[in-house]
Amino acid sequence: MVYSKSYKNKLPYCRWYDNLCETRKHIEERCDEIERKYIEKQQANDADREKEYMKSEELGMIFDQHGDISLDIIRDRNQELISLISEMKSCVEKILREILREYQFEEPKGSFISSSIEILEQKKEINMSFLNQEKLSINLLNKERNDYEHELDSLLYDKTVEHILKCVDDCCLFMENLIQKIYESDYKS
Repeated sequence: MVYSKSYKNKLPYCRWYDNLCETRKHIEERCDEIERKYIEKQQANDADREKEYMKSEELGMIFDQHGDISLDIIRDRNQELISLISEMKSCVEKILREILREYQFEEPKGSFISSSIEILEQKKEINMSFLNQEKLSINLLNKERNDYEHELDSLLYDKTVEHILKCVDDCCLFMENLIQKIYESDYKS
């Protein structure tokens, strides 16, 4: 087997990459758990509603007005999903902080993620324009969380597991490429 030089097996790059992979794996597992958990809760709620309607239509309507927890289920599911966006944001920030410290670059003021990426692109002479869509996803991590937290009615925030995973995948793709480009910049021939 041939051993190849890569950022995936050289410190400190592999540490950043591993952190990214572990976070991605954790979020994927949590998405599966959340999906199962809330499907089961909704099915149990639907079964309770059906039992009440089987007794009488009046009892069913009373259940719909006072005992139906469908909206609570949606709200709780949304809260758990948005917490995964916050986890991804924390991971990206942690990796960027470690990279800035590694190269003794000053931490930026203002929007940490976008400013840090800009500093790294300039000082390491890295061009990440080929991943503009993914870069946008990273910059939207804050917006996603803030939109949810400031939404008066969290039921209006209806993000799917697929949306969360797409956002995570885009962030990971960008960060993997950023780490690779930093590695390449450090080992130019």
